[in-house]
Amino acid sequence: MTNKIYTIAVEVANEPTAVVSLNAARTAAQGPLKLMAKSGALYQLTEAATGFAPQQIQVRRKGKDLHISLEQNHPDRPDLVIENYFGVDNAVVVGQAENGQHYPFIPDTARDIHAIDKLADGTTITQVLGGQMGPVPAAVAAAEPIGATEASGAAVGALLPFNPLLAGGAAAAAAAAGGGGGGTGGGGGGTTPTAQITTFDNNGQINKSEQGNVPVSGTTTNAAGGNVELVITDKDGKEVTRKTVPVDAQGNWSTTVDVTAAAEGKLTASAVAANTAGVKSTGVSKDATKDTVMDPNPVNPSDPNNPNEPTGNNDWTAKLDPASDTGTKGDSTTANNRPTFSGTGEPNGTVEITLPDGSKVSATVNPNGTWSAPYPATAPALPNGANNLPIKVTDPAGNTQNGTLPVTIVGPTVDIQVFDGSVTAPANFITGSEQSSVTLSGTSANAPQGSVVTIVVSGTSGTPVTVTATVQANGNWSTTADLTSLP
Repeated sequence: MTNKIYTIAVEVANEPTAVVSLNAARTAAQGPLKLMAKSGALYQLTEAATGFAPQQIQVRRKGKDLHISLEQNHPDRPDLVIENYFGVDNAVVVGQAENGQHYPFIPDTARDIHAIDKLADGTTITQVLGGQMGPVPAAVAAAEPIGATEASGAAVGALLPFNPLLAGGAAAAAAAAGGGGGGTGGGGGGTTPTAQITTFDNNGQINKSEQGNVPVSGTTTNAAGGNVELVITDKDGKEVTRKTVPVDAQGNWSTTVDVTAAAEGKLTASAVAANTAGVKSTGVSKDATKDTVMDPNPVNPSDPNNPNEPTGNNDWTAKLDPASDTGTKGDSTTANNRPTFSGTGEPNGTVEITLPDGSKVSATVNPNGTWSAPYPATAPALPNGANNLPIKVTDPAGNTQNGTLPVTIVGPTVDIQVFDGSVTAPANFITGSEQSSVTLSGTSANAPQGSVVTIVVSGTSGTPVTVTATVQANGNWSTTADLTSLP
């Protein structure tokens, strides 16, 4: 592949001529230069080294686009694409011959059906410069030759005289030989623009409340007054929506899109800028994630046998932390009136529990999908009885769900099983040798480990004796009392 440079001049009546350059080696490696078709436009092709048009080109119609191969002769790898060429009127591809005259490109088959303006979709034909090889295309059949109108001009639809810049041949073209993406233009309209997407949703996470009005914005260069073609596609490449967005005088653009109909997961915003001459930029893209699904019950775990319920980290749960649950684990009942709460959820999501006095217990979900929230030291203890605590969970995308966390606080109970002797061999009376160290033991319910049991022993007279015992992990407690002061 030789490193040939070409220029494409685009002239439309009452508009400045745009001239862009094309590096054939670069387009072969990186893809074609793309221009947007305009009604009545002339597209003059010039080889920079000679100052004249290429002797032949290969063209293919693909939908409404015209694909042009300048030297590769490969229909699947064009150097130039004129988009919507077959959707406008009186657009013509021309060139300047060595005799100084301008001619349209015509089919080498000499068949009228192979003229560019009459090509069937998918047809590939070689075109040559000049009028002697076959019929002139219908779009230019009634027009004067370009050379004959250079002095006086022509109406839209006729072949118009080109900017004198091109008459300089190789010297003029060399000034624009910046490569496949560069160029220069009369009135500045032909400089190749660039585009950038700076925002696709404010944080890249599109939640349920945002999906109908998602902001998309960006910047451009060399496209002021032009537009940006914006396309949103889903994770499978399916088009969700398409918009043409105007570019302001500073080169900025912004809009909003509705992605309600899009599937969950990755969405891609793609943008191509076009300046007022129709010269297009290379496409750019930016991704965001649509996440609008939230567990409808953020307290109870999902039913694993129900395929419609959330699974994994999407299954939010909340409960008494096992270490704070003094009764049967998982029954939401405890004697601990300052319990710790815990559960599961989406990593980096948040949990907020509202206590009866209005204070909050909050936590952030850990990377492993678990969370734990201790009872705040400054908040009043939960009252005995049933407490229905409001809970709000928020996932990283900003979706929220409310629920109720039930917690019942019950007071502990104590049972004295031994007063001297043992459970299996209780004593009927306390002897003189036993009275200084009488065994007292029993059980408790709903009393956390480490709770203190206070036992008061009274006689028929005298001061009662008070002793204490500590509740063990199994709920049992035991102590001894000196009762020698009692009658």
